Order: sequence, then structure tokens, then C-alpha cells
Amino acid sequence: MKKALFATLSLILICGIAMPIQAQAFTGEQFLDWEKAAQRSYIDANVGMASLIAGRVDKIQGKCIDDWFYNKPDQAVEEVLSIMQQYPTYHPRAVILAVVEKQCGKILG
Repeated sequence: MKKALFATLSLILICGIAMPIQAQAFTGEQFLDWEKAAQRSYIDANVGMASLIAGRVDKIQGKCIDDWFYNKPDQAVEEVLSIMQQYPTYHPRAVILAVVEKQCGKILG
């Protein structure tokens, strides 16, 4: 139970679930203007945190996220960027989380 509570609170804090999905301040459109190295670093950090949080509750899901992202990181980053281009008004964390959940299932769900 403590693991699930920790994971839920962490996910809310890190992935921005508490905020409206459509961002009011930081958007995918702004993110897409960043340099490629900065985009990759941001995506990597957010996927890594999602993996860490998911893995504390479900080791298989954590491994799924790691395998999806770190086995073919260039492909995974391009997938995130492609989706972000389709939803430029959404917060980048919301897009990253949606792609992670598309690949490995709903986190904490």
C-alpha cells in the first residue's frame, strides 16, 4: 500500500497529472523549439522517472518502459516527438506519459 501511495504521489508530482492536460504555460509547441539534445534529455528524464515510479509498483511494467525506451532510444524519442507535433498545445509531460502508457499500459492503473 505504501508503494502504491508513493508511486501515485510521485506520478502526480513528476508527470503533471494534477495539472490540466492542456497546458496553460509550457506547451509542446514551445518544447519543439528546443535544441534536439535538450529535447532528448527532457524526454529521457521523464521516461526514466515514469519507469522508476511504475517499477516500484509493478516490476514488469517498469522493465517494459525501460526496454521500450532504452533498447531503441532514437526510435522512442522520435515517437514522442511525432505525437507532440500532433498535440502541440499539450504539456510535454502529458504527451510523454501518454506515449509511455500506449507502449506499456496505464501506470498505476
